[in-house]
Amino acid sequence: MKYSARSKRLSGINVYMTNTPTDIVPMGQVHDWYSLRWQIEILFKTWKSLWILFTLCYTESINIKGRN
Repeated sequence: MKYSARSKRLSGINVYMTNTPTDIVPMGQVHDWYSLRWQIEILFKTWKSLWILFTLCYTESINIKGRN
């Protein structure tokens, strides 16, 4: 896939919108806070996926044991 020069140039731009006053979170730290937030979101998503897998395996294990 080929990307235009404009697409390549714009791919390095991040836009963040927040209503937090700059005296609480300085503008230079907004990117860091968003990065941390998304790492936490990914962690919870992973935990949720693993929990569903664990629950399915555990439920299937009980069903198999119950039939014998």
